[in-house]
Amino acid sequence: MQRRTFLRIAGALPLLAAAAPPANVTLGDEIFLSQTWRELNARRVGVITNQTGVTSRLETLVDAIRHNPAIALRAIYAPEHGFRGVEYPFPYEYDVGEIRNRLRVNGLTQVLFNFPAGDFAKGERGFASDPSRVDEFRRGVADAVRIAGELECALLALRRLHKR
Repeated sequence: MQRRTFLRIAGALPLLAAAAPPANVTLGDEIFLSQTWRELNARRVGVITNQTGVTSRLETLVDAIRHNPAIALRAIYAPEHGFRGVEYPFPYEYDVGEIRNRLRVNGLTQVLFNFPAGDFAKGERGFASDPSRVDEFRRGVADAVRIAGELECALLALRRLHKR
């Protein structure tokens, strides 16, 4: 008797679902993408996600954030879900020993960072091709190579002269 009742209910579920009006659900990523940008404007952001972190448009959350020029994505965290490398633009204002320790503790690898690129507050986004700053560039290269060695980072990115 109980088995038949279960089968009747189970058999009716598709009919109930077909008769129900479509749910008006707003996904969390849609709220984030439509409303949160202004709160994160000009802030450095780290994202905790995994490979399944996609928007309702099936774009990864990381890519959706990267496509917004108002947000500076600085780190992605999710080593337990396959992200094993960390990339961020500039380690120079941080304690390299602390970065190295955090990488090791979390089982991460420093994948890439940039050579020094000038004063971002003043609008600079690179000075490698500025002949008046050769000495500053050489010092920056030496710092970058030293830090890359300490972090066991094999890739460095270079930004040439870029003025706003």
